[in-house]
Amino acid sequence: MNKGNNNPEPYFLVSPNGLDEVRNFQKNLHSAVETLQEKIAELKDAIPLEKKLFTLSEAAKYLAVSESFLRKDCSEGSRKNRTPGPDPVKIGDMIRYTREDLDEWISKHKRYRVRSSSRQYDDR
Repeated sequence: MNKGNNNPEPYFLVSPNGLDEVRNFQKNLHSAVETLQEKIAELKDAIPLEKKLFTLSEAAKYLAVSESFLRKDCSEGSRKNRTPGPDPVKIGDMIRYTREDLDEWISKHKRYRVRSSSRQYDDR
């Protein structure tokens, strides 16, 4: 409503034509949330966290690294200028990883913020 004008003007937060846009946005948002919920359910099935031993594929997903990284680390061992992988458990010719070893590997390779001026790690 304009203060200098006696004719009241309707005040809309969204124009009448914009209501369709809001409804479409809500539908798209709802669809995106459903898709994310489905993906979360798939990941829970793909990486059952109650397991004690993980396969190479499950360990790669858990660590968010490639399977080839873990495979090369197992077959070639530690290499110069390359991050070593987590310690595998070999059962016959099968390779498995314990969750404890994977979590320890994550903690060991966690990086902290880098100070831009000194380029040293900040442990805050």
